[in-house]
Amino acid sequence: MINPVEGSAVISVTLSEVANYVSNHCKANDTPEQTLNRLFHKHLNGKALWNKNVPQLNSENTTVAVEYRSKQALAELANPNGECRDSDGPMVIASYLGSDYLLDGNHRGRAWKQSQAKGNHMTYIITVGDPGKVESDPDETTT
Repeated sequence: MINPVEGSAVISVTLSEVANYVSNHCKANDTPEQTLNRLFHKHLNGKALWNKNVPQLNSENTTVAVEYRSKQALAELANPNGECRDSDGPMVIASYLGSDYLLDGNHRGRAWKQSQAKGNHMTYIITVGDPGKVESDPDETTT
């Protein structure tokens, strides 16, 4: 696992490494990449943009960065329902169309919110698509 020191230079992480990191969420015979995509789509389900053409994550349409984010900011992304327990390892966030979605780390986020934990935590940020370009809705017409 990649373990950068807080405040260090930018660390390079591949999408494949992030997929392997979340492989504990694999179901049946899913590959780590299929699992990462399932988690991405699951966390978009029910959101207003769900009906849009949500992409499959791959090395061509994503960039991955390692950042340190405040535990309380990460806790705000966690689903409020479920067990609370802290653990090591980075959180995993997908940044898509201007919003962040917590793909891995809900238990920790709830625990940090409950305990009002301070400090920063390592986070893998998967940016989907071109961050400078927001795709338009193909159903919308312009005049």
